[in-house]
Amino acid sequence: MYSRMKLVNLVSAFCALASAIPQDSQLSLGGSVINSVTGEPVAHASVQIQRLVQPDRGDGMPREAKIFSAHSLTDASGGFRFAGLEHGEYSLFVEKPQFELDTTRPAPVELTSSILDLKVKLSPLSVISGRVVDQDGQPVWLARVVASSVQIRNGLRTTVNDRSVTTDERGMFRMWNLQPGRFFLKVSGRGSGTYSYVGDVTPQFFGDQAFAPLYYGGGRTLDEATALEIVPGSEIHAELKVKTEPAYAIRGTVANFTPTMPVHFELLKDGESLPASPASLNAGSGRFEIQSVMPGTYTLRATQNEVSADAQVSVTKSDVEDLELTMRAPVEIPVETVVTGAAVEPQDSANGRPSRRIGTFCRLSLHPSDGRSGVQEPGGADRNSLRAEPGRYRMVAFCFGGYAQSILWGTQDLLSDPFLEVRYGESPPPIVITASKGGGTVRGKLPERKPDQPGMISVLIVPQFAASTGPLEQAIPEAMRESGGPGFEFANLAPGTYLVYAFAGRENLEYRNARFLQSLTGGVSVQVEDNSQKEITLSEVIR
Repeated sequence: MYSRMKLVNLVSAFCALASAIPQDSQLSLGGSVINSVTGEPVAHASVQIQRLVQPDRGDGMPREAKIFSAHSLTDASGGFRFAGLEHGEYSLFVEKPQFELDTTRPAPVELTSSILDLKVKLSPLSVISGRVVDQDGQPVWLARVVASSVQIRNGLRTTVNDRSVTTDERGMFRMWNLQPGRFFLKVSGRGSGTYSYVGDVTPQFFGDQAFAPLYYGGGRTLDEATALEIVPGSEIHAELKVKTEPAYAIRGTVANFTPTMPVHFELLKDGESLPASPASLNAGSGRFEIQSVMPGTYTLRATQNEVSADAQVSVTKSDVEDLELTMRAPVEIPVETVVTGAAVEPQDSANGRPSRRIGTFCRLSLHPSDGRSGVQEPGGADRNSLRAEPGRYRMVAFCFGGYAQSILWGTQDLLSDPFLEVRYGESPPPIVITASKGGGTVRGKLPERKPDQPGMISVLIVPQFAASTGPLEQAIPEAMRESGGPGFEFANLAPGTYLVYAFAGRENLEYRNARFLQSLTGGVSVQVEDNSQKEITLSEVIR
């Protein structure tokens, strides 16, 4: 009797629990993952769903939000399915090595009834493989092959090393998981980095043969290189043929370095940075040796964190001996700012009321123009100096709350001639900025979007006079265009005449290059006056 009553109670409890489960907790979400290039299913892809859950405490007040998550792998047909789900909004995450999402992350799925026909596309990443041989067709082993891309940052062209590999004993190399884009392939030398050691025996690497750096297509510089256009799922084979020649060594000592930290050596020549390798450094004595150096004239630079040393080196038909490098801290360039004028209270473009005022200041940055990478800039708007290693730089300035009337470095006008040379052993004069409060404002409407144009628009405003910090660019996202956003606005402009252009995208806007600016046609002319506002309309996208 007791057992029978216990069984009845268990059945009753189970029925009560089943009735408490929401009816929409039996929904399913599923679909398939396919290769966007071939249309074939992608098996063993990782599929994850997430939903933000806010449990109710029973008094109408939600508890702390939690995340429900479930994970699965696609089957041989690329299919996936999640069952027993509740009503709600689910985010979908799909991943697999050697693939990337065909578009941005899929939009969240609002699950009100079961959905089993979702289609998610993954694009296969690409491969560049090839071989490096010498003039006799013999394989070159341990050659460093670099795939680079060109990016435009702040209107300046910058080369980015996206991937670097070395050849095997057959001279073969392979780069995988490359995203679509335009790449330049270069064989830059042998080995990589600096070998640090302690003892009396200097390591020997490759003997007395080396080759000059070479781009795919046979060019010696990036401008002479042949680009490789990478599309999803492509496999490109490239062969690079170098000419080996007798090479020599550079030997010397480095002082004022930290023995327990790596030192990086590089050779600068013709606006390009060449890896100074194979290189070795005795951490105890500071004795260094760079092997396999081709004849030529270089700037040899050694860097370690924020200290560096450089020296001019001419390599002829013998080794260079007893070179002395002394690590030093960066050169400190004082920056002084003088603010003049009185600004008219700026108006908020949305409601016509005065907007919050900000101080007037100019932010400077120094961009290497001699083949080195990196940008030197102060840590904040209140910094009163720039720190830079020796070298040639281009000054770039952005002003806020006003505009620059002049930027002087000694007697040099950096608004007209923005290039400056920083040298060790010299006390550089301060950079003196004379800034004026206020400035003019240019607002405008964007061209109507055409079906064959990208969604993003870039607006470029170019001063037609030298006494300015240069062109300014503003990117208008696709979402802002489609929502009928306010268009574009440039504030705190120096008085003068400007030309305004609209471009489709922003990938090739090298607007700090004089040749690029000279190639522009069209544009809307506008005359800017101090503390004035001008309205213009851009009717067409010029590129």
